[in-house]
Amino acid sequence: MVAPGGEALGGVIGVARHMIQTEGFFSLYKGLVPSLISMAPSGAVFYGVYDILKMAYLHSPEGKKRVSMMKQQKQETNALDQLELGTVRTLLYGAIAG
Repeated sequence: MVAPGGEALGGVIGVARHMIQTEGFFSLYKGLVPSLISMAPSGAVFYGVYDILKMAYLHSPEGKKRVSMMKQQKQETNALDQLELGTVRTLLYGAIAG
């Protein structure tokens, strides 16, 4: 299907070929910089909030209890042990996140 006044280009490859021929190779990257600029702050906010929440958890009574239990068992604290949530919690967090 072609929009009125347009031409059929034959799919994704045809469109890419047409763009390169008419506008040059770098036309494929138009919009990349604004996209990256808009994504950078969200990543910074995500990891900033993650770090704050992690520190708050580790200083909470539940976090201190878990760390002391691991020290008693002579286990090292690593990322895999900290992320052990269980099936129901994982499904619940995924449902909330969307």
